[in-house]
Amino acid sequence: MQADLWRASALLTLALLIGLASGKLLACLIVATTAYGAWSHWRLRQLLGWLRDRNQHAAPDVPGVFEAICSGIDFLRNRHRRRKRKLAAPLKQFEDATSALPDATVILGPGGEIRWANTAARNQLGIRWPDDRRQRLTNLLRHPDVATLLESQAAAETTVDIPSPIDPGVQLSLRVVPYAHRAALDRGHLSATM
Repeated sequence: MQADLWRASALLTLALLIGLASGKLLACLIVATTAYGAWSHWRLRQLLGWLRDRNQHAAPDVPGVFEAICSGIDFLRNRHRRRKRKLAAPLKQFEDATSALPDATVILGPGGEIRWANTAARNQLGIRWPDDRRQRLTNLLRHPDVATLLESQAAAETTVDIPSPIDPGVQLSLRVVPYAHRAALDRGHLSATM
């Protein structure tokens, strides 16, 4: 940041000296200020291009305050990448574990919308993940007992039997199991067994 102040001061001092020597002080100051503004704009465009291009990992070589901004953004990007990698492994383990379950498992949001479903949910309930993501479960399972189950305050203790939407000859037992203490954020997951 000091370099920016020195650069601007040197440019304005030079413009002042040239302006006093030539008798055109105002014109020299306007030219110097415009040149510094154009240079700053060019540096900002470089910074913007770097921010928009997700594949360009190296920060542009921009001196002064722009360098500090690039360093801060680069630090945040690297921290985000590390956090994303750190969370990817447990998430993959969770998905693998729930995909291996023989029971259909559907994770629901607070409005009863589907956030995730395992393979058994496709086979038993007809829920196609990820195509049915963000769909309300009651839009896909149109049995009145499903809506009653989701609206029930005691859903964890309640089991509802409905015919399978895939094979009406098969009865499914549905149950909502809360899995987080954040009831306002996550309703829980629906478990269906044959």
